[in-house]
Amino acid sequence: PCARVASDAVVNATHRLAAPNQSVPEWVYALPEPARSEKIADVRRFGSPNVFDQFRAHVSVGWASDESSVASAVAQLAYEPGATFRADVVAVGSTGAHGTVLRGRDIARFNLTDDAELCAAHTAARAHETWREPSGELRFPYLVPSGPYSQLWDWDAVFLGVATLAHGSRPYLEGSMANFFAAVNRSTGSVTGCLTASLPTVCSSDPSARDALVHAKPVLIQGAWLASAAPGGDPGRFERHAPAMEALLAFWDRPPRRDPATGLRVWHDQLESGADNGVLSRCPSARSSCWSGSPGRPRRS
Repeated sequence: PCARVASDAVVNATHRLAAPNQSVPEWVYALPEPARSEKIADVRRFGSPNVFDQFRAHVSVGWASDESSVASAVAQLAYEPGATFRADVVAVGSTGAHGTVLRGRDIARFNLTDDAELCAAHTAARAHETWREPSGELRFPYLVPSGPYSQLWDWDAVFLGVATLAHGSRPYLEGSMANFFAAVNRSTGSVTGCLTASLPTVCSSDPSARDALVHAKPVLIQGAWLASAAPGGDPGRFERHAPAMEALLAFWDRPPRRDPATGLRVWHDQLESGADNGVLSRCPSARSSCWSGSPGRPRRS
């Protein structure tokens, strides 16, 4: 999974630099469907047959037309299935005709150890910049992702609060969850995915926008538990919010948020799911011309 996440990030950041409509490797045409068509589409759009769902982490150790020679060479590597390792360096390099990486042809190299230390130091020095004291409609301390955003966001607060617990974020994680629980409509279980100190709630970095994230992700109760379990936490502080938690759980257990045909929960739109920056997005939200307004069901043109 880690290799897949890294691959997706690289493709998202660089695919626009690839020459479009490249030649499809001959081996792709020998694949069964639907893999063949999917890989052909990926080559034409991203320049590679092995991206996103078609990505398979592997190491090409060599190539030969004689399969027995390859098998013999691999056997001599004493490879252990399931072996794990930690990479200290990631490199972008040139490949040969058969997918093997060419020695001495690195285009760029990145030292992960150095980057990790820089990231940790930066987080320690700047974590407090995401803390906010009670303000307006937000009656408890809370977290913001910073950058262009000043709102309190659902899973941003959970991830940010947990990741920076060592730097003092616990009261702000606790307060963030308390702010969401205080905003829950206890009759319907509804609460927007971001909250602001003033009304109406606007979930956008664009000051002219007037839309809101339809509903918070179902992570708020987990966030409260994580804040309570951290040093200095107390589950008793959330007892007053028990009715709001029950309303949230009930919200995700009835239509339209639980699909009666499959029993699965349904996002209102892609923005609500948090997977809103993918290059493959076709109809992510009400801002899209294809959107019908029905939870989880974009209009097809």
